[in-house]
Amino acid sequence: MIPTPPLRRRFKPTTLALVLALVAFGMLTVGLGWILPSGVSGHRGYRELRAIAAENPSPRLGSGPPEVSEPEASLQRLGTNAFPGFIRALTVNRQSPEKLEKLWASLPVWIRSRITRPPTDDRVREVAMVRAQAWNSEQREAFSQALTPALLAALQNPSTYRRERLLDPLQEFRLDPRLVVPVLRSLLRDSSPDLREGAMVALWNLRPQSREAIPELIESLSMTNIPVLNLAVLLLGSFGEASKAAVPALERLLGTSGISQDTVAGALWLIDRRTNTALQHLTNRIEDFTGNNAYMLGRMGEAGRPAIPSLLQGLKSDTGNVRMNSARALWKIAPEYLPQAIAAVLEPLTNHLERSGSRLNSQGAAWYAAAVLREFGTHAVSARWALERGATNSDPNVAEECRKALQALNP
Repeated sequence: MIPTPPLRRRFKPTTLALVLALVAFGMLTVGLGWILPSGVSGHRGYRELRAIAAENPSPRLGSGPPEVSEPEASLQRLGTNAFPGFIRALTVNRQSPEKLEKLWASLPVWIRSRITRPPTDDRVREVAMVRAQAWNSEQREAFSQALTPALLAALQNPSTYRRERLLDPLQEFRLDPRLVVPVLRSLLRDSSPDLREGAMVALWNLRPQSREAIPELIESLSMTNIPVLNLAVLLLGSFGEASKAAVPALERLLGTSGISQDTVAGALWLIDRRTNTALQHLTNRIEDFTGNNAYMLGRMGEAGRPAIPSLLQGLKSDTGNVRMNSARALWKIAPEYLPQAIAAVLEPLTNHLERSGSRLNSQGAAWYAAAVLREFGTHAVSARWALERGATNSDPNVAEECRKALQALNP
């Protein structure tokens, strides 16, 4: 008996029509998404920037000089006449281009190969920032003045999609702090944690002019978002005594889970050096793995002397950062303990030179030890013998740092 061949599966006419309609709709949508934004009048240079972004899907700041394609050549011919297009690229951020890109990615490969990938606003903005790096100082200054009102307006517009992404050009082109800081202050009260965090980073880069934001930063101490809280504490501490109104709120943060207690204690000391809160906290937490607490105690000068017993204990730490910063702190606040500090610093260096089995015999620990001895300068004269041995070591990094330390012994 001859077997009956299996029936071929056929698409129903309605199913086939639906598939073709969806493909046609995708092609039309992607095509319109490409055509409509690129033809916006009054923004010369924007079409070229979009074309460049489409040719290079991953433009990066600091990359090499771009190849001179037709869009590149057209953009160069426009010169400063392309400023309107650059301003649009740096101030527009919409969700629709991202959806268009996802739609393009969902199309069959044979269709994607016939349609250029639509660039997102993020990529167009990055292309604009890369190309602007080639401008001279006068061009950048002129552009910065032209960009300021449009960029600040976009940052203050709640309908702008993911406004925190527009903070990069704000810092790249160094807009006038007198105009920028008031806007950033208003963003600190926004409901978006990402936008608040980005505004704080921008305020950090605008110090000391950004100290006007102290009232809003104090308000931020009541928020629950940990990254925002830590940034607010760091900023307030960097302003020193000008942030004195923040002391009560900062003291309430000590003991709060999640936030960096060391950061809070350090900020308290930088703001109000008469408080004992920071001293007590830092003294009890020398072994913090980072050495930051010992470093902050060293900055206290004479006021840090109550921490001497804890710092002497830190000299015995197996954690390099704690050991080195404890030695630094003792050198600054209690020079009578300098011999003990130098002995503790020398151990990782000599262990490395002798290939000891100690946990402190790594190249990194030895280099760090030599760097600290270089910082001690002429006070490290008793360590000359170890530095002279290290200057001929087979590790080039260790040898170089030892030679620098020897030079510091003979200024």
